[in-house]
Parts: sequence; C-alpha cells; structure tokens
Amino acid sequence: MYYIILLLSIPLAIFADDRLRLKRADILENVVIDGQAVQYLTGNVVFEKGAMIINCAKAINIEKTGQGSMIGNVKVVDDNRSLTCDSLHYDSPNDILNGFGNARVWDNDYDLLADTLVYYSKLDSGIARGNAELTQKSQIITSHSIYYAKHTGEDAVSYTAEGDVTILDDERKATCGLAIYNREDQTTWLKLNPHVTEKDQTMAGSEIILRYK
Repeated sequence: MYYIILLLSIPLAIFADDRLRLKRADILENVVIDGQAVQYLTGNVVFEKGAMIINCAKAINIEKTGQGSMIGNVKVVDDNRSLTCDSLHYDSPNDILNGFGNARVWDNDYDLLADTLVYYSKLDSGIARGNAELTQKSQIITSHSIYYAKHTGEDAVSYTAEGDVTILDDERKATCGLAIYNREDQTTWLKLNPHVTEKDQTMAGSEIILRYK
C-alpha cells in the first residue's frame, strides 16, 4: 500500500459528467488498496453530480465504483430539494443516498424527518425509518416508517406510513397501523385498527377512507 497527501488550495480536476465529481477539499489523501484507488478527504469537502451538490467535513470516495461516504455537517442540495444528516453513503451509479442520524429531506411542499433515510434522487422518492415525521399541507404524519414519492407537477407527496401512525390535521386526529395517501385522488386509506377523532366525535372501523377537497 502506498499513499500521497496533497494540500489543496484550488478546485480539483473534474471527471465525467455522469459521475460523482470531487470539486474541492482542504486535504486529499490518495491511497491504493488492493489495486483500487481510494480518496480520504478532510475539510470543506464538496462533491458534485449534475445539479446535485454535496458538502461535508470528511469523506471517503472510491472513484472506480462511484461509492462515497460523508460525515460531519452533511448537506445535499438537489435542484429545489435539500437533504441533511449526520452521515451519508452515496451509491452514485444507482443514484441512491442513505442518510443516517437526524436525517431530513425537504422542498417547498413537504418536509420529512427520520432517524435514517433512503433517498432516490432521480425519482424524488425514498424511505424514512425511525421516528419518521412528514409535514405537508398543514398535516403532520408520524409513524415508524414512511415510504414516499413525489411525482412531477404535484404539490405534495404520496406516501405509505407504517407502525403507530398518527395524522394531525387542524382539529382532526387519525390513528392506525397503516395509512396510504394517494395525492392524485387525494384520499387516505386508514387500516389496522383505525380511529378518527374530530372535536367531540370519534369514528372507528376495519378501514376508514379520508377524502380531501
């Protein structure tokens, strides 16, 4: 194994447009392990891929496989969407980001928090696990897990929430084990012991459908 340490004061070389590109870092350590080049990066690290910009304090990047791990003040800006977390693994060839610790993704229409987050950047969709909380259109949805997708031209995400689901909407509170919201027809299916409380009235059943105007 051999290595080279560089102190950088100018932006780094740019690679192919469809790959994760390293734009800059204060310190770059190139290490060859089992014939594979690995970059250890420290200080003001910036990556770019298309319109996506990733900032972090430290990173490990394997150029050949397009796999990167980032830690410390991780922030991703992807067009009008943003993602923050404590640490991030980026599978660049498959456009999959895995955020760990205080993960958050949001745009002008929704805001999603969770312990961990899988974000599919090309689809604007993902999976939030652990203390998941989604806010959109004056609603707050909490559950163990939330699977979501935002389709082109829509002003909210469609989602499936699983495990101890609570939906707060003005004076209405809904609880269940499984909630499925379809933005296109603006309905939420409540399943697994659903209850809906509004003012002094409570409704329960095997399934409840909420329709929005």
